[in-house]
Amino acid sequence: MNLSKYAANYSDHPAFRFKRAGVTGELRGNIAVMLLYVSEEGHAWNDYDIAEFEKVYQGAIDDIINEANQRGIPLRISTLRFYEKSSLLECNILKWTTDILKNYSVISPKLFQEDCKCRYELDEAPLVFAINRKIRSFAFCANTKADDYTCEFSIVDRFDRKNTIVHELLHQFGAVDFYTTDITKLAADKYLKDSVMNGGSTIDSLTRFLIGWDKELSDNAIYFLEETKVHKNT
Repeated sequence: MNLSKYAANYSDHPAFRFKRAGVTGELRGNIAVMLLYVSEEGHAWNDYDIAEFEKVYQGAIDDIINEANQRGIPLRISTLRFYEKSSLLECNILKWTTDILKNYSVISPKLFQEDCKCRYELDEAPLVFAINRKIRSFAFCANTKADDYTCEFSIVDRFDRKNTIVHELLHQFGAVDFYTTDITKLAADKYLKDSVMNGGSTIDSLTRFLIGWDKELSDNAIYFLEETKVHKNT
Protein backbone atom coordinates (compact mmCIF):
# COMPACT_ATOMS: atom_id res chain seq x y z
CA MET A 1 0.00 0.00 0.00
CA ASN A 2 1.38 3.42 -0.97
CA LEU A 3 0.84 5.70 1.99
CA SER A 4 2.51 8.80 0.50
CA LYS A 5 -0.82 10.34 -0.50
CA TYR A 6 -1.52 10.87 3.21
CA ALA A 7 1.48 13.21 3.67
CA ALA A 8 -0.70 16.32 4.09
CA ASN A 9 -2.24 14.75 7.21
CA TYR A 10 1.01 15.27 9.10
CA SER A 11 1.65 18.97 8.49
CA ASP A 12 0.91 19.67 12.19
CA HIS A 13 3.10 16.85 13.45
CA PRO A 14 5.98 18.06 15.68
CA ALA A 15 8.46 16.52 13.24
CA PHE A 16 7.52 19.23 10.73
CA ARG A 17 8.03 22.19 13.04
CA PHE A 18 11.37 23.25 11.50
CA LYS A 19 10.60 22.55 7.83
CA ARG A 20 11.02 25.85 5.95
CA ALA A 21 10.25 27.73 9.17
CA GLY A 22 13.26 30.05 9.11
CA VAL A 23 15.78 31.68 6.82
CA THR A 24 17.18 28.36 5.53
CA GLY A 25 15.15 26.34 3.03
CA GLU A 26 16.05 23.11 1.24
CA LEU A 27 19.40 21.33 1.07
CA ARG A 28 19.80 21.47 -2.70
CA GLY A 29 21.32 23.74 -5.31
CA ASN A 30 24.27 26.06 -4.75
CA ILE A 31 25.02 26.21 -1.04
CA ALA A 32 27.90 27.66 0.94
CA VAL A 33 28.39 27.06 4.64
CA MET A 34 29.33 30.22 6.51
CA LEU A 35 31.88 28.68 8.90
CA LEU A 36 32.96 31.03 11.68
CA TYR A 37 35.95 29.97 13.74
CA VAL A 38 35.35 31.71 17.06
CA SER A 39 38.26 32.04 19.48
CA GLU A 40 36.67 32.43 22.89
CA GLU A 41 38.57 33.89 25.81
CA GLY A 42 41.03 31.19 26.90
CA HIS A 43 40.13 28.89 23.99
CA ALA A 44 41.82 30.34 20.91
CA TRP A 45 42.06 28.41 17.67
CA ASN A 46 45.54 27.64 16.35
CA ASP A 47 46.65 26.28 12.98
CA TYR A 48 46.96 22.69 14.21
CA ASP A 49 43.50 22.60 15.80
CA ILE A 50 41.94 24.14 12.71
CA ALA A 51 43.62 21.58 10.47
CA GLU A 52 42.37 18.70 12.64
CA PHE A 53 38.83 20.07 12.72
CA GLU A 54 38.86 20.66 8.97
CA LYS A 55 39.52 16.96 8.33
CA VAL A 56 36.36 16.00 10.19
CA TYR A 57 34.30 18.90 8.89
CA GLN A 58 35.18 18.26 5.26
CA GLY A 59 34.42 14.58 5.73
CA ALA A 60 30.93 15.54 6.92
CA ILE A 61 30.36 17.80 3.91
CA ASP A 62 31.65 15.12 1.53
CA ASP A 63 29.26 12.57 3.04
CA ILE A 64 26.29 14.85 2.45
CA ILE A 65 27.32 15.61 -1.14
CA ASN A 66 27.96 11.94 -1.94
CA GLU A 67 24.57 10.91 -0.54
CA ALA A 68 22.87 13.65 -2.56
CA ASN A 69 24.70 12.63 -5.75
CA GLN A 70 23.68 9.00 -5.30
CA ARG A 71 20.06 10.10 -5.11
CA GLY A 72 20.23 12.45 -8.06
CA ILE A 73 19.88 15.58 -5.93
CA PRO A 74 21.55 18.67 -7.46
CA LEU A 75 23.81 19.87 -4.67
CA ARG A 76 27.03 21.82 -4.47
CA ILE A 77 28.43 22.76 -1.05
CA SER A 78 31.35 25.13 -0.64
CA THR A 79 32.60 26.78 2.54
CA LEU A 80 33.37 30.41 3.32
CA ARG A 81 35.56 30.75 6.42
CA PHE A 82 35.65 33.62 8.89
CA TYR A 83 37.77 34.12 12.02
CA GLU A 84 36.52 36.00 15.07
CA LYS A 85 37.16 36.47 18.79
CA SER A 86 34.53 36.51 21.50
CA SER A 87 33.73 36.19 25.15
CA LEU A 88 32.93 32.74 26.50
CA LEU A 89 29.68 31.27 25.18
CA GLU A 90 27.34 30.93 28.16
CA CYS A 91 23.56 31.27 28.45
CA ASN A 92 22.54 34.08 26.12
CA ILE A 93 23.24 32.37 22.81
CA LEU A 94 21.56 34.91 20.55
CA LYS A 95 23.42 37.81 22.16
CA TRP A 96 26.72 35.93 21.79
CA THR A 97 26.14 35.30 18.08
CA THR A 98 24.84 38.83 17.48
CA ASP A 99 27.86 40.41 19.17
CA ILE A 100 30.17 38.42 16.88
CA LEU A 101 28.25 39.34 13.74
CA LYS A 102 28.29 43.07 14.52
CA ASN A 103 31.72 43.04 12.86
CA TYR A 104 29.85 42.44 9.59
CA SER A 105 27.42 45.34 10.10
CA VAL A 106 24.42 43.11 10.70
CA ILE A 107 22.26 42.77 13.79
CA SER A 108 21.28 39.10 13.63
CA PRO A 109 22.33 35.71 12.23
CA LYS A 110 19.34 35.85 9.89
CA LEU A 111 20.48 39.11 8.29
CA PHE A 112 24.04 37.80 7.99
CA GLN A 113 22.78 34.75 6.09
CA GLU A 114 20.50 36.79 3.87
CA ASP A 115 23.36 39.15 3.05
CA CYS A 116 25.67 36.23 2.20
CA LYS A 117 23.02 34.61 -0.02
CA CYS A 118 22.69 37.84 -1.98
CA ARG A 119 26.39 38.76 -2.02
CA TYR A 120 27.60 35.33 -3.19
CA GLU A 121 24.53 34.39 -5.27
CA LEU A 122 23.67 31.34 -3.19
CA ASP A 123 20.51 29.30 -2.79
CA GLU A 124 21.23 28.85 0.91
CA ALA A 125 23.90 30.02 3.37
CA PRO A 126 23.76 27.89 6.55
CA LEU A 127 25.67 29.38 9.46
CA VAL A 128 28.03 27.35 11.66
CA PHE A 129 30.01 28.64 14.64
CA ALA A 130 32.98 26.45 15.59
CA ILE A 131 34.59 26.79 19.03
CA ASN A 132 37.77 25.26 20.36
CA ARG A 133 36.59 23.49 23.50
CA LYS A 134 34.30 20.59 24.28
CA ILE A 135 30.63 21.50 24.57
CA ARG A 136 27.37 19.80 23.72
CA SER A 137 26.93 20.85 20.10
CA PHE A 138 23.49 22.07 19.12
CA ALA A 139 21.46 23.94 16.53
CA PHE A 140 19.27 26.97 17.05
CA CYS A 141 16.32 26.43 14.72
CA ALA A 142 13.23 28.43 13.86
CA ASN A 143 9.98 26.74 14.78
CA THR A 144 7.67 29.55 13.80
CA LYS A 145 7.40 31.87 10.83
CA ALA A 146 7.34 34.97 13.03
CA ASP A 147 10.15 37.35 12.06
CA ASP A 148 11.66 37.42 15.54
CA TYR A 149 12.26 33.67 15.55
CA THR A 150 13.67 32.93 12.11
CA CYS A 151 17.35 32.77 13.07
CA GLU A 152 18.96 29.41 12.35
CA PHE A 153 22.54 28.39 13.07
CA SER A 154 24.64 25.55 14.46
CA ILE A 155 27.36 25.58 17.09
CA VAL A 156 29.91 22.78 16.93
CA ASP A 157 33.22 22.14 18.65
CA ARG A 158 36.74 21.08 17.80
CA PHE A 159 36.16 17.52 19.09
CA ASP A 160 32.92 16.70 17.27
CA ARG A 161 32.61 13.55 15.18
CA LYS A 162 31.70 13.71 11.51
CA ASN A 163 28.14 12.50 12.10
CA THR A 164 27.58 15.17 14.74
CA ILE A 165 28.47 17.91 12.26
CA VAL A 166 26.10 16.39 9.68
CA HIS A 167 23.38 16.17 12.35
CA GLU A 168 23.69 19.79 13.45
CA LEU A 169 23.86 21.11 9.89
CA LEU A 170 20.76 19.18 8.79
CA HIS A 171 18.80 20.82 11.61
CA GLN A 172 19.04 24.13 9.76
CA PHE A 173 17.28 22.56 6.78
CA GLY A 174 14.36 21.16 8.78
CA ALA A 175 15.64 17.90 10.28
CA VAL A 176 14.57 17.01 13.83
CA ASP A 177 15.97 14.87 16.63
CA PHE A 178 14.51 11.38 16.98
CA TYR A 179 15.94 10.62 20.43
CA THR A 180 14.17 13.13 22.66
CA THR A 181 11.56 10.70 24.00
CA ASP A 182 11.50 6.93 24.42
CA ILE A 183 8.54 6.74 22.03
CA THR A 184 10.23 8.58 19.19
CA LYS A 185 13.55 6.80 19.71
CA LEU A 186 11.91 3.36 19.59
CA ALA A 187 9.90 4.32 16.51
CA ALA A 188 13.03 5.65 14.81
CA ASP A 189 14.95 2.48 15.68
CA LYS A 190 12.15 0.49 14.05
CA TYR A 191 11.40 2.54 10.91
CA LEU A 192 14.32 4.96 10.40
CA LYS A 193 17.23 2.66 11.10
CA ASP A 194 20.70 4.10 11.74
CA SER A 195 19.42 7.65 11.28
CA VAL A 196 21.98 10.42 11.78
CA MET A 197 19.22 12.20 13.70
CA ASN A 198 19.11 9.31 16.16
CA GLY A 199 22.79 8.66 16.80
CA GLY A 200 23.42 6.78 13.54
CA SER A 201 25.12 7.67 10.28
CA THR A 202 22.51 7.62 7.48
CA ILE A 203 20.13 10.27 6.20
CA ASP A 204 16.84 8.44 6.70
CA SER A 205 13.74 8.79 4.51
CA LEU A 206 11.83 11.15 6.80
CA THR A 207 14.85 13.42 7.15
CA ARG A 208 15.27 13.37 3.36
CA PHE A 209 11.69 14.60 3.05
CA LEU A 210 12.19 17.32 5.67
CA ILE A 211 15.35 18.71 4.04
CA GLY A 212 13.80 18.74 0.59
CA TRP A 213 15.41 15.71 -1.04
CA ASP A 214 12.36 13.44 -1.22
CA LYS A 215 9.12 14.87 -2.56
CA GLU A 216 6.92 12.21 -0.96
CA LEU A 217 6.93 10.52 2.41
CA SER A 218 8.07 6.91 2.38
CA ASP A 219 5.96 4.18 3.95
CA ASN A 220 8.44 3.89 6.83
CA ALA A 221 8.27 7.66 7.41
CA ILE A 222 4.47 7.42 7.57
CA TYR A 223 4.64 4.54 10.04
CA PHE A 224 7.00 6.58 12.23
CA LEU A 225 4.69 9.60 12.10
CA GLU A 226 1.67 7.45 12.93
CA GLU A 227 3.32 6.03 16.04
CA THR A 228 4.52 9.42 17.29
CA LYS A 229 1.83 11.88 16.20
CA VAL A 230 0.09 12.08 19.60
CA HIS A 231 3.32 13.05 21.34
CA LYS A 232 4.36 16.66 21.62
CA ASN A 233 8.15 16.15 21.65
CA THR A 234 9.81 14.64 18.55
